[in-house]
Amino acid sequence: MTARSTMPSCKNSDQTTSVLQKLRLFRKSENGAVSTEWIVLTAVVAALALAVTKVIGAGALSASTKIADYLESVEIQDDF
Repeated sequence: MTARSTMPSCKNSDQTTSVLQKLRLFRKSENGAVSTEWIVLTAVVAALALAVTKVIGAGALSASTKIADYLESVEIQDDF
């Protein structure tokens, strides 16, 4: 049996260099950071919309209940 070398072949070394170059370019690129900022901003806007909807919904329920109570207490005159 012959001992096999554990050194990478030239082709594998070129692929490793290519991967490292791509990683360096990715790290320098700000496109990923901008996307992350937009995702966070969108999540905040959605949460704010839900909070506002809850507050307005509670106020609308209270107002509609008061209106319904008033309308139930009003007597309609039907003797013209």
